[in-house]
Amino acid sequence: VVIGQAECVETECAAADMLRQCRDRLAGAVPGAGLLFSASGFDLEMALGMVWEAFPGLPLAGCTTAGTFSTALGPSRDSICLMLFVSDTVRFAVGLGQDAATDGARAAREAAQMAQAAHPGVPAAMAFAFPDVKDAAPGEVVAALSEALGCPVFGGFAGGEGRDDVRQFFGRMACSGAVPVLVLFGPAQAVFRVSNSWRPVGRRVRVDAVSGKKVLRIDGKTALEFYRDTLGPHGLPASEMPLAVFEDEGRFAIRGPLEYDESDGSIVFSDAVPEGAQVRITEASREVLLEDVARSLTDLAASLPPGFVPDGALAFSCSTRRYILGLRAREEFDLMRRILPLSLIHISQGIVR
Repeated sequence: VVIGQAECVETECAAADMLRQCRDRLAGAVPGAGLLFSASGFDLEMALGMVWEAFPGLPLAGCTTAGTFSTALGPSRDSICLMLFVSDTVRFAVGLGQDAATDGARAAREAAQMAQAAHPGVPAAMAFAFPDVKDAAPGEVVAALSEALGCPVFGGFAGGEGRDDVRQFFGRMACSGAVPVLVLFGPAQAVFRVSNSWRPVGRRVRVDAVSGKKVLRIDGKTALEFYRDTLGPHGLPASEMPLAVFEDEGRFAIRGPLEYDESDGSIVFSDAVPEGAQVRITEASREVLLEDVARSLTDLAASLPPGFVPDGALAFSCSTRRYILGLRAREEFDLMRRILPLSLIHISQGIVR
């Protein structure tokens, strides 16, 4: 695995520097696939065209982000970053599903089927996906991808500085409302950990009424009243304090508040919340976030199987974490460099939600 990452005011300058770094580190090797992450302010068609010209026909997936970090440059909100895979034994393919807002599950299956068609009869080892789920249900997209591919799926939802500048990458195309996926076939292995970091506070209550991703009533009051009764009379539902939606055995999923409606007191969350579900508000401090990351990384490093020598590492951090950490956001990256094996290369994308 090799990485190039660059900052520059001009797209051509940034992309050329990124590609120069990749060529130098490839040392003549031919990449089999790539992942591209970029700030949304660049000329994305130009950047993708330059990558395609440098590596014609390269299977490529990726997206815009709310920030990227890698060992090639470090944390940045205004950079473009390319991760290239080289292997004599692992094969690669990309797929794309369109119009995820209308039917996210169908778009996910479409992307999986396109990638699988490149290597028929060969089971997928793992996949990386970067959907646009602005108007889709993320859980449906992830479930459909997992079922269609039959392998672990990693990645994050495409991000940006605003909701309208989010794009996904497929080959030399910059898309909107799509599900791009890069699939690895053959002897590829991964070891992973998930660091949640949010902790439930307050009492557990019932969701009374929902409509899609919109929650109408919680604990006998509107969703907006519930948040304001708990957190005070602020203007917006606090995005840094999502709902914990409880499952069996005390486990919970996170649903972040995105939009609110004063007229009916409803809140739109990052994914559907089942009617009748038990929920609690959560919180995360800077110290808890960083302690949880350090604990997860330490566990991950200690769990590597004998003989398992990683060629690279990917980390996907939520943009909300960046807002909470503020000036300490770089410490997530520093923890990775300090705790994970020195041979690893790190890259992370900030995501919308």
